[in-house]
Amino acid sequence: MTTVGLFEAKQHLSELVERARKGESIALTKRGVVVARLVAAESAQSMMEIVETIRAIRRGVRLGSLSLKKLVNEGRA
Repeated sequence: MTTVGLFEAKQHLSELVERARKGESIALTKRGVVVARLVAAESAQSMMEIVETIRAIRRGVRLGSLSLKKLVNEGRA
C-alpha cells in the first residue's frame, strides 16, 4: 500500500483518485499517522457487503446463560 501525506495528496488528488480507481490502496497520513485510506468505490462496497454478512450471521448467535462480562473476565485470568 502506498502512503501519502495530506499536503501531497491535496496537490495530486486527481492522480491519486485515478490510481485508486485502478485498484491501488493509498493510505493518507497526517504527521506520519495514517488517518484515511483511498480505495476504489467497488472495494469499499465489497467491504460493506462483508460487514453486513457478518452482522447477519451474528444476529442468530446467543450466549445463553453466559454474559459477555464473564467471558471477558475469564479471558483476563
